[in-house]
Amino acid sequence: FLDMWKVPAHVLAGRDDHDLQKYASEQVKSPDAFVRRVQELYIKPESESFEMIELKDGRVFERYSRPQRIAGEFVGRVWSFRDVSERHRSEEERKRVHRFLESLIQNTPAVAIQIYERDGRVELWNPASERMYGYSAAEMRGQRLQDKVMNQAEGEMFVRQLDWIWTGQKPLPPFEVPPGFTADSYF
Repeated sequence: FLDMWKVPAHVLAGRDDHDLQKYASEQVKSPDAFVRRVQELYIKPESESFEMIELKDGRVFERYSRPQRIAGEFVGRVWSFRDVSERHRSEEERKRVHRFLESLIQNTPAVAIQIYERDGRVELWNPASERMYGYSAAEMRGQRLQDKVMNQAEGEMFVRQLDWIWTGQKPLPPFEVPPGFTADSYF
């Protein structure tokens, strides 16, 4: 705790909870909310809490607090902090990349691009797909492509292709199915 919050010796030596809380609140992005939440927990000692705390220096801490009891009697509060900065940064980067890719896909006017769940349900359907198949993204999201635009044989081939992709057995390049093409000739 002391290292995470970079508590200086003079604050620690004072053994004053208010000084420690003030020092910590000066490091967070939302000091008023930080202090208010701590005060709420002291007012309602039986409450438990779990929050993410963003610090001004970019770090992110998880804070968990619960009452401490001995023989069923409330005797204090346990505070637990964990530095989740790296996980938070990774998640933010994943979201950024996802937004970028979705924007790229949605703004590719001449190429029909879809993203499917493993069972063939549509997750993403760009405007070129709308023009090609005649279904809007809203109509297709959550629907199985094979149920909307394929006959049974094509649907079976599509499901096998998805299975191969999801299990990493064989990458499938973009292609159009030529007349007379069968699933057996590809797999």
